[in-house]
Amino acid sequence: MRIGRIGTWLTLVMFCICLYAKTPAQKITVTGKLGRVMAIGGESTGWTILLDSEATIDGKQVNSVEVD
Repeated sequence: MRIGRIGTWLTLVMFCICLYAKTPAQKITVTGKLGRVMAIGGESTGWTILLDSEATIDGKQVNSVEVD
C-alpha cells in the first residue's frame, strides 16, 4: 500500500513538471529577407529572416529571426 502511494505521488509530480515545462510558442509577424544559415560542421543549418529594421522581441533588440 505504501509503495502504491509513493508511486502515485511520483507520477503526479512528474506530470505536473511536464505540464509546466511546455511553454506555448510565441507567434510573431515580421518582414525581411529570407536567408540561409550554416556553420562549420553543420550543427546549425537552417533559415533566418533578416529584418528590415531592428525589432524588440522578449526585451531584446534583434536584427534577424531564426525560422523554426
